[in-house]
Amino acid sequence: MTSVVTAAVLPRPVGDRAARAEIALSPDEPAFAGHFPDFPVLPGVCLIEIARRAADRCLPDLGCAEVTSARFTGAVRPGDTLRVDLKWTGDGPADCTVTVRAGADRVATVRLRYTAEARP
Repeated sequence: MTSVVTAAVLPRPVGDRAARAEIALSPDEPAFAGHFPDFPVLPGVCLIEIARRAADRCLPDLGCAEVTSARFTGAVRPGDTLRVDLKWTGDGPADCTVTVRAGADRVATVRLRYTAEARP
């Protein structure tokens, strides 16, 4: 799968069912190009990609079956550093809620569902 966002997404465990990643977005990040002229912001689909990439690294034996919800509540600008918090709910690691913050502001909440069958 080709990534739109070139920044590294490397989560680390912060508990039994949680992980965190810090992602520095360069002002030259290609995902900002053309979205929007004179006021660049990271497209919402890129925030979903960052959430999925972080969860994928934590769940290497499972595959993302679906994005069950995505809510965008703020803008991500060139040069922002994102904090991505992952939390697994339910009996297994299949349901993941990902909260993305730029500084102190929550900019997105993404819910993902993982299954063994979805892995290519």
